Parts: sequence; structure tokens; C-alpha cells
Amino acid sequence: MFENVLTYPRPRLLESLIAHMGTDEVKVLTGVRRCGKSTLLRMFADRLRANGIAESNLFFKQLDAAGLPFDYAARDLYEELSAAYRAADKNGTFVILLDEVQEVAGWEKVVRRFQTQPDTDIYLTGSNAMLLSGELATYIAGRYVEIPVYPFSFEEYVSCRALQDESSDLPDVLLADYMRYGGMPALLAMGPADESRAAEVLDAIFNTIVVKDVASRYGIRDLATFDKIARYLFATSGNLFSVRRIVNTLKSSGVVISPQTLDEQIRMLEQAFVIYAAEQSGLRGKQILRPQRKYYPVDNGFRNYALGFAGVDAGFQLEGIVYMELLRRGWTVHVGALTTGEVDFVARRGSAMRYVQVTASMADEATRERELAPLRAVGDSFPKVVVTLEPTASVPHRTALPSSGPSTGCWTSMGTWAIGRYLPAFEPASILERMVDGNSWDESRSGGNGRGSRGADGYAGDASYTSGASGASSRDVIFDRVPPHDDDAEMAVLGGMLMSKDAIGEVSQMIDVTDFYQPKHQTIYEAIITLFSGSQPVDVVLVANELLKAGDLEKVGGADYLHSLVASVPTAANATFYAEIVHQRAILRNVIATGTKIAQLGYSAEGSQAEDVVNLAQSEVYEMSVGRVRQDYAPLGDAVKDTLEMLDNLQQGNVERGVPTGFRDIDDVTQGLQPGQMIVVAGRPAMGKSTLGIDFARAASLHHGLTSIVFSLEMSKTELAQRIISAETDIPLVALRRADDITPERWNTLNKFWNRMQNAPLFIDDSPNMSLMEIRAKCRRLKQTNDLKLVVIDYLQLMTSGKRVESRQQEVSEFSRALKLLAKELEVPVVALSQLNRGPEMRNDKKPQLSDLRESGSIEQDADVVFLVHRPDFYDKEDRPGEADIIMAKHRNGPTDTFHLAFLGATSKFKDMPQDYNNQGV
Repeated sequence: MFENVLTYPRPRLLESLIAHMGTDEVKVLTGVRRCGKSTLLRMFADRLRANGIAESNLFFKQLDAAGLPFDYAARDLYEELSAAYRAADKNGTFVILLDEVQEVAGWEKVVRRFQTQPDTDIYLTGSNAMLLSGELATYIAGRYVEIPVYPFSFEEYVSCRALQDESSDLPDVLLADYMRYGGMPALLAMGPADESRAAEVLDAIFNTIVVKDVASRYGIRDLATFDKIARYLFATSGNLFSVRRIVNTLKSSGVVISPQTLDEQIRMLEQAFVIYAAEQSGLRGKQILRPQRKYYPVDNGFRNYALGFAGVDAGFQLEGIVYMELLRRGWTVHVGALTTGEVDFVARRGSAMRYVQVTASMADEATRERELAPLRAVGDSFPKVVVTLEPTASVPHRTALPSSGPSTGCWTSMGTWAIGRYLPAFEPASILERMVDGNSWDESRSGGNGRGSRGADGYAGDASYTSGASGASSRDVIFDRVPPHDDDAEMAVLGGMLMSKDAIGEVSQMIDVTDFYQPKHQTIYEAIITLFSGSQPVDVVLVANELLKAGDLEKVGGADYLHSLVASVPTAANATFYAEIVHQRAILRNVIATGTKIAQLGYSAEGSQAEDVVNLAQSEVYEMSVGRVRQDYAPLGDAVKDTLEMLDNLQQGNVERGVPTGFRDIDDVTQGLQPGQMIVVAGRPAMGKSTLGIDFARAASLHHGLTSIVFSLEMSKTELAQRIISAETDIPLVALRRADDITPERWNTLNKFWNRMQNAPLFIDDSPNMSLMEIRAKCRRLKQTNDLKLVVIDYLQLMTSGKRVESRQQEVSEFSRALKLLAKELEVPVVALSQLNRGPEMRNDKKPQLSDLRESGSIEQDADVVFLVHRPDFYDKEDRPGEADIIMAKHRNGPTDTFHLAFLGATSKFKDMPQDYNNQGV
């Protein structure tokens, strides 16, 4: 039934493919099955032929074709490609086009082989998001570009219908058909649709997706339940999703499914591009700790198909169409959550943002108020719009948002797709003209041409800038006040940088791009730094050229604005003073932002553990105070560059090798305890794990001047102090507990030790019942005040969360993960002491193993390094008396080993064995 092929050219997608020709990246067209990827690939091949690419240099393979052998494998594909590559004209580019690559196991290895061949251009299509999240990213190191393909937009739908029938229906009829039956190309290929034909086509497409892309890939056996879940999501699209509700709904119909299984199966539908999720995002002080989602089908036809084409709600249909149109145009879309009410869609793309409400009708006064109230409540200057099914002229203009404020907006009929500012003189064009134009979502309506022109509120293009230096382009949405900033100082900094390269070097060490308040100043600063980093000259002309290449020149006010920056500064000598002003204002804004976040956490913490909220608040304050900016990802090239620079600095002796442990062989293998690592020291009771942990702290603080803290949940401060004194002075530990054993000579030794160590940066905390939150808070404070370098916790199983948990294993697992995150946050090594279970006692040699870690397997998973303490003479006094084996059972960044140390129990310390010990045998 799918033999008919609709060959509407889809010019935007074709141009996107053409724009990426000749680049090193693999081009990947992704999208739901039957959305037109294969046809698009064929049309692209035709375009290549028309452009002079020889047939011998084109390799096209449809990997889900009915005639392909059942045992067709990656080796077959590789042999075919190799033969075609050998026969190709070596003077031209060899173009590979593979359709539905997920059908061949191991395809990614074939792609990797040919990606390295010279003059080879690769294009793929796939119907599962796992292509990008897993296999492809792993094998080609992220060197790909994704080109999403969706079913037809309304613009494409109208054009297709016009090609099929020159006397096409009226726009209103086309819109009604599109809303009811959707834009799947396979359906349009069969001519005008009706309910019977639409149901047949959509059912066949959906069953193909379920069987091929989901069930076979993930091994789903209960297809009936999976089908019910998908249909439920289709039918309830546009509603906030509740796992509990759908679980109860299925249960009432006799189907039992766990919330975890439900989440997994919904994720499978997302990965097959059948549904898309819009997650809640807080607006104007609304903080959401557990955001909900709305799901939308990739095509409106699926929703109506699930409802039997009966009882469909025009408002929900329209909402799904608007959501998918925003995705087509490259926007990231969320649901805007307010304290009361919501904005249907908050669309973001770079620095641009749009607020969109969707309703079938605005004729009713109550409906108008319901749709406009959330837009008024947002209160910022980004464009706002209400999309309706009514002709724009029929909507009373008097109810629009106030034209005098920064948040002016409009509503528009579905056909116009206009998004911008309300102007009384605005007369919408016809439905076909505006939909075919296709740019009105992306342009300002205030200036007419949509390219750099500004309306009364200063809006231009995709970013909201205010002309001059008033700084009114952005407001604090909580307090309705302009955040601290100094436009004159920002302009002076940029002017000085444009005048002097020396100023650029000095300023770039003082401030970051985020320190600028005005977005256009951020853009100019980035352009200057780009030129400076490339060792290129920097002046107004060159910066203007750099901005022009990036398409940002008009957004920042053109070359005239750059000249005005230079004219506003008499000399570049004061650039650093201006930079300090800019930096101080940025700090104040961070304080305001952090305070606002904390207030939001407090107000929205219903149902949450108070301790969790306090920890989040402390984390926000810490990150603000140290000026840290969260970054989700970084390019591999940057990470490799940083690593090589660190290695060079190590060789030059410019960087410490990590926190020294005080033991020669351990430091040689580990290069010291590294920042961000979680180190576990484990052993059976009385083996000396506490002694080893304290030895690490002694070496760091007493011998290298590095700040350390020991959290002792087992011993008091006095007991710890006695152990440290004994280890440092060689006075037996037992003598420190008997007054008669302290001779005058020992008193003299103790006094010398006191004079030497009274200001040592070693801190001890023996607070009883210490919680993880307390430990985090104290570590953050020490990091700020004393530059903390090492944390020792004695010991893990004695910690408490203060919460009710399902099991002790789960609680210890949470501690383990939290300590690893603490190490990464503070960039210090965290040494956690841990008990071992009785496993070693059951073995003949009594040696511990990694699997002996007590109460949680996650400890060995989270740890970067695991040391197991073993003393043979504990079990047999004649077996290597006074010796200890420190078994490195795990070393994430290097080899494992066993270190032989001397155990001096009388003075509570370990000590290196003689250099020639290993040559003597063990």
C-alpha cells in the first residue's frame, strides 16, 4: 500500500543537505518511519547527479528493502562498499547514502572505515535516536551532524496538495484536513484522505514502528500493553503526564505494569521519534524540583487515529501542530510553569525566546483572560503570542497586552503563524501567503523586513537589545527591578579592547563573557577574544568582519556601534579599572540570582526532605562564591588540550602531583591522591585502616602544609591527637595514656612538637551522629576559608542520613555516591574508610578482595582507588611480623599493585619498607 511515492522536493531539507556537502562529518537524517527520509535521500542523489556527480561515485543502499537477504550483515555491506569504492572515479568525491542503517548490526564499524577514506561523503538515515546517543557517537567520536526530518508541515502540506490538484481546496478546508489526518507523506501519496484510508495507513505505519523499531530492538514481548501505552499517550497529548495515573488506568483494565517499566517503554517511543516531550520549566520564581512533562505525537494524525477520529478537541490538535512547528524551526520547547497557571510553550533558540499560548478560540471574554493572564505574569521583554483558529480581524484588539510595556504581544490566526508585536495597523496576509513565507516565526513584525530593524521596544531579529545604554532590555522577574550593571563601564571595556591588544590580554584575565549584562556586549567580547586567541590583529574593521561572518553584526547595532565604543573611550590605559566595575556588578547579579534560587527552593519544597533543600541551597551559595559556572559538556579537543598542558606542567615541575600520601611506592604509582577522586581504605577491624587514613592526613598537612580535615565518627579528638603525637614523636601510644611514662626527655620532645605543629592546617571533627549534609557544609566552608586539599572520613558505615530508607545497603550507596560528587565539586580527594565483611576470614590466605566491601557494591563502583589493608601477623604472629600489605584492588587511572609497608603499632603508623625490600622477597 506504500508503493506510491510522493516526491515533493522539501527545499529546506534539501538545501540543508547541500550545505553540508564536502564536510568531514557524517550527515545523519533522523526521524520517525515513513516521514520521508528515504525519498529525501533519493531526491538528494538526483540533485547530485544533476550537479555532475558520476553514477559510479554514488552508492545508495536501502537497508530495510524487502529484497535484501535475511542474513545480510555488516561484512556484506563492507564488501559492496569496497567494490564500489574501487570502481569509483578517484578524481571525484565518493558519496555514500545508506537508508535505515539500524537494520544492519555493526553498520557503525563500516561507516568508521569509510569515514577515514579521502574524498568520501557519507549520508545516513535512521529511525531510532539511539543511533546518536550510543553507537554512532562512540565509533566516530562525535563527528556527525544530525538533520531531523519530520512529517510535512502545514506549509509543505499545502504545497503538496497544490501539486496534486491545481484546483486545490480552500485554505480552511486544507487546514481542517491537516489537523484531522496529519502530514505523513505516505498518506498524502494516496490522494485526498478520509477516515477509513487514514486509519489504514496510520495503523500500518504505527505497527511497523512498534514491531521493527521498538519490539524487536528492545525485546518487548507484551505488545498489547505497549500498544495501549502508545495509544494512551496519543489520546492524552497536551496534558501533563502522570505515571501514577496511567499505571492505575492500565490496572483498571486488567494490565499490571510497574512505573519503571512504563518509563522505559515511553523512552523507547521517544527514541523511535513517535512522541516528543515538553518538560516543565519554572517562570517568574516558580522552581520545580520534579518537573512534569507533556507528550505530543510526531504527527497529529496519530492522536486522532488513537481516538477513532471522534470527539477530537480542536484546541489540543492545534497545540500539537504548534509544538511540532516550533521543533521544525529549531526551537527548544518547554512548558512554562507559573505559581498560578502556565504558558503553553516557552521556546528558546540561542539568545532568543518566545512565549506561545494556543487556544481554538479567543472570542469568549473568559478565554481571552485565561490565555493572556499568564503572558502578563511573565513580565519580561521577549515576544509573546496567542495562536488561534479564528481570523485575526475577528479578535477584539482592545484585549491585547498593553502596548506601552515591554511585554507587548499579539494573537494571530493559525494560518498566519505570525509571532511578534501587536501593531494596530497590522493586517495579516492570507493563509497561503504567510504559511508559504515560513519566516514570520523568526522575524520581528515591528520593522517590516525582519532583519535588524527595531520597533519601539528595541527588539531586533532573534535577540532582544535596547538601543543606547539604558539597560532596560532585561529585568529581574522576581523583584521587577533592573539587576546591577553599568553599561558605560561595559562600553569602555570593549572600547579599550578595540584600541589596544595589551588591554585585551589584561581584561581577559579579569572577566568572562558572562560578566557582561548586555547580550550584544557579550557577542562583541566573544568576537574580540576569538580574533585575539587566533593571534590576529584586533580593530573595529576586523571585529565587524568577524561578527558579519557569524551573522551577528546587525544584532549588535552594526559597525557604527563598534565605532561608537572606541569614540567613547579617550585611552585604553584604564580598561582594567572598567573591567573591575563590570566584574563587581556581575558578582552582585550572581548574589541576586542565587538568593532568588534559594527562595524558590524554599517555597517549592513541599514534600521534599528539608535537608535536601538545605544542601541544594548551600551548593548554590558555594558555586556563586567561587564563581563556578555549570557546564554540561566540553569538546574533546578542549579536554585533550588541557590534559597535554597539565602533563607539560608536570614535567616542568610547575604543578604538584597530587596530595602526597607519605609512602614512596604508593605516591609513585598514583602520583599522589588526585583532586576529584574518591579513595576507599578498607579492612577488617584492627587491621589499621584508621591509622593509614590518618597517615595520609599527616603527610599532607604536617609535612607538606596542605589543609586536611579528618571526620572521625569512631574516635574522639583526644584519641586522634594521641595517635598523631605518637606517630610524629615516636613516643609509644600507651605512654601517652600513662602519666608515669612521660619522662622529662619526652616532655621536651612534646614541647618541640607543639611549637612546630600548633599552626599546622590539620582539622579534626568528632561530632557525634554526623550527617552527610553536615560534612558537605563543613568541607565547603573549609574550601573557601582555608583552601581545603584533603578530606578523610572514618568511617563510611558509621555515617547516618537522618532519613527513613528502605535498607542499610541503599543508605550506604547514597553516602558513597554523595562523597564522590563532593570530591568532584570541591576538587579535592576524599578518603573514605570502610569496613570489610567476613569474607577474608573464610579464605586460607586471609587476604581481602574488592568484593568484601561491606553493605554496598556501589562503594567499589564509585571509588577511583581502593586500598585493602592486610596484616598477615594478625592471624599468625610468625607470618611476616610487623609487615603489612596495602593491596590496591582498584585504580581507575592506572595499574593495580600491592605495597609492602612496615606497621609500627606501638606508635600508630605505617612506614615505608627499605628500598631493597622487594629484592629480598616477601
